[in-house]
Amino acid sequence: MNADKVKLRVFHRTKNDISLLWSMENLNQDQKSNVKVMCENKQLAINLTEADEKDDVARNTMICLIDHESNGLKHDAKYTLQVFLGGDQGEPVVRKIIVLEYGVLPPFDRDKKASRVHLMGWEVASSTWVKLPVVRTPDGTYAVPMIMVNSEALVKK
Repeated sequence: MNADKVKLRVFHRTKNDISLLWSMENLNQDQKSNVKVMCENKQLAINLTEADEKDDVARNTMICLIDHESNGLKHDAKYTLQVFLGGDQGEPVVRKIIVLEYGVLPPFDRDKKASRVHLMGWEVASSTWVKLPVVRTPDGTYAVPMIMVNSEALVKK
């Protein structure tokens, strides 16, 4: 089985833009520097940057940002994009990718429930669960603020 070494993927879709990523590990200089993205036979204006240590992606990854407004794209439309890597000095590497509408999760991706988990505590006065606040401490960690109260006052008689 021959694995795809480009690893083209949609990183993020917002109401304003599309972010694509791909690996540059196995690309030659022509394929790294001559990039073209097409949508419905129209070349799109793109902004390319190489990932560095401050980005939330692996090094040696290309980040391609495609602005909706300047390219006449709609955030609520699904697109099939063609990415051409190289072509000036040889045959280009061509990949197609489907970009779903803004807010639509791909069917093979699972919702990350951990990103929506909240620390909850029981509020006796209202008999409900409430979100607990956190504070950042001087050393950069987080803590839950607490007020010590007389526990006998909370006991119902």
